[in-house]
Amino acid sequence: MIFSSPGCKYNELNFIDLKKFKIVDSVRITKLENIGTLDVKQLFNAIYNGFDGIFVIIRGKIKGDKFISEYNSFQKSVDEANRILKKRGFTNQRISILHWNGSNYKRFNNDINNVFRKIMKCGQNPIFQ
Repeated sequence: MIFSSPGCKYNELNFIDLKKFKIVDSVRITKLENIGTLDVKQLFNAIYNGFDGIFVIIRGKIKGDKFISEYNSFQKSVDEANRILKKRGFTNQRISILHWNGSNYKRFNNDINNVFRKIMKCGQNPIFQ
């Protein structure tokens, strides 16, 4: 599942590298774009509905070595959801934030691949095993 803040401009080509993975036939990507707020409940609903992992993409700018965005509050929801999932026997690798500045597609694709690898290591969503 992909949640993205307003201003994120990406397309299916950004996810084309996922086809390199052997089990990609079982991958289903659903997007909820242009959300202004992110609640822990939204993240749990995605997990409950069978998604093995979640990408949360927020748009912002890099100033110096720090990422600045009006959607930095998304990180708090992701951290809280991962903390609760870990307490419930899940891994804290199922939900990840990707910072997107809108220009470096190569880095964006690398980040997507890295998160996807983490999710694959986690295995199937324990609710549906």
